[in-house]
Amino acid sequence: MALVPATDPTPPRVSIIIPLHRDGEQFRKCLAQYWHMSSLATFEIVIVTDGSVEGLPDEVLHVQTGSPVDTSPAVKRDCGAKFARGVIFAYIDDDAYPSPLWLDAALETLQHTGAAGVGGPGITPPDSGWRERLGGAVYESRIGTGPLRHRFLALHPHRPMDDVPAYNFVVQRTAIEAVGGWDSTFYGGEDTKICLSLIKAGYRLVYSPRVIVYHYRRPVLQAHLRQIANIGRHRGFFVRRYPETSLRAVYFLPSLGVAAILPSLVIGALYAYRAPYRLLALIIFTWSALALPAAGRAGLSASLFPPVLVLHHAAYGINFVKGLLGKNLTR
Repeated sequence: MALVPATDPTPPRVSIIIPLHRDGEQFRKCLAQYWHMSSLATFEIVIVTDGSVEGLPDEVLHVQTGSPVDTSPAVKRDCGAKFARGVIFAYIDDDAYPSPLWLDAALETLQHTGAAGVGGPGITPPDSGWRERLGGAVYESRIGTGPLRHRFLALHPHRPMDDVPAYNFVVQRTAIEAVGGWDSTFYGGEDTKICLSLIKAGYRLVYSPRVIVYHYRRPVLQAHLRQIANIGRHRGFFVRRYPETSLRAVYFLPSLGVAAILPSLVIGALYAYRAPYRLLALIIFTWSALALPAAGRAGLSASLFPPVLVLHHAAYGINFVKGLLGKNLTR
């Protein structure tokens, strides 16, 4: 065990910074996993909250922002960095926990590549319920996230990245400080901002399939759609604000799919009138073709995969347009 208690005068090499939004059973379950992590490096755990939290282990450093209102994860990360002692910052969310070799794999990648930061996948935890696994199956499917699947699955090979998800981001402290920290009030998408700042400053970021955390998904349906809608709205706004990494065709595709729904319904209605049995056969075939590949990840709930996938893309696509054409986001 290489955990350095907050009272130990010896500075650790890595500071694991966790912005805590809400204390609860899931967070406590994630926190307990750090004591099962095997690492050759010394590390500390820095938990950042707005108010007081009872019953945290004595070994962790608890930092409070003192804000009377809920602050964003980026604000909490910057606050935690002021008290962190490590030369490496390892960012992870409060609903995620590390694989046993997470830190060692990250530090080895940084050393071998010379990059300033490394990210890896956030995999659906094996103890997730069926609603979480169904949401995870959408993120993990080719038709769900396409070329971004490596964010949710450990996919080879190693590759350069310019937009590392904040739920699994290990980076040199000097690089973070050089760009002024996260410096953001965005509640979602703040990782896009800081990664672009790092890239513009000349730092390299990479992806490694070995740098694994387990990230709990939002349960289908309401919470999942609320999350993906927030992602879509921020990404649409970022196309205007940060086009260097957000003005990409892959982010527009769900909106184009939504635009194609109405003419598809008209064509389907005409086809149903002329050949109802063929249309029914086509629906059954398409439904099965989408659901069967997801069965390995979502089990029997994969039978619901097709409508969840459609609603997922609709929620993203509609809110992407809102972010693209709407007023500026400050949060």
